[in-house]
Amino acid sequence: MDASDVDTTPTRWIHQWSGPRSMSTAAMYSWHARADCVCFDEPFHGHYLASNPHMDRPYRDAVLIAGPVDLDGVVARFMAGEQPGSAPQGVLTFCKHIAKQLDAVDLKPWACSPGAAHVILIRCPRRMLISLATTTDWFAEPTLDGLALPQLVRAHAKLCRLLPADRPPVVVDADDLVADPEGTLRALCAALRVPFSPTMLAWPPGPKPCDGPWAAEWYQSVHRSRGWSREATSRPEATLPRHLEPVLQAAMPLYEQLRANAIRPLGGRAAPGGAQRSARAVGEMPRAEVTAV
Repeated sequence: MDASDVDTTPTRWIHQWSGPRSMSTAAMYSWHARADCVCFDEPFHGHYLASNPHMDRPYRDAVLIAGPVDLDGVVARFMAGEQPGSAPQGVLTFCKHIAKQLDAVDLKPWACSPGAAHVILIRCPRRMLISLATTTDWFAEPTLDGLALPQLVRAHAKLCRLLPADRPPVVVDADDLVADPEGTLRALCAALRVPFSPTMLAWPPGPKPCDGPWAAEWYQSVHRSRGWSREATSRPEATLPRHLEPVLQAAMPLYEQLRANAIRPLGGRAAPGGAQRSARAVGEMPRAEVTAV
């Protein structure tokens, strides 16, 4: 579809792109709480692992067995909206993607389908780095590519070229979701052309049927959460390890580039600092503002 075209098809598929530790699972739970939505947790994860045989993960075998790992099978599954354990079939299909898993994937066969909408979910790189550095004892040292910010910037540019002019990718900052969940979700739903549902603000604690096989390694914090509240998604002040400062300095310009396109919550209550938060983000973080999901 040429970017000059207009897509009047009702939204059917919502593709959320992010890096790790960007509150992407909380966002998936927000959509899962809707009665009209079926959710897929990183459907390209199996293909990504199969394409990188050197990549060691505790859940690698479980992911490859769960399948599918071939691109055609992955796309066919979420395009049909058929998710085991999620019945009945939803009016909306939400796919949570980690950008580095799709960097080499051809988007045209599915990302530009009529009715497809895209969300670029970003988060302050300092928060991402602290979370990655303290979440697991088996994950490699965080890198710029590991944050998936370069891949997110490339994905945003590619989607802007491929999508119709009236359906550009919608950039959302996770800090805004915590600061003003309802205002941000209302703005997001409006941009995606779907009705807002108050059920998106809360969900029961514990695992969800849409969780991927990696949930036991990554989702401990979000399994304790009950919705978009600072109390549920925050932890005490943390300090970025000094050796990760160069990664943060390299990541900030990419974050700021995407942040400049972010939607503002309806009502205007963006996270403190708004688009100018970069100076604060590079400095020390205020207490209880490090989200853990």
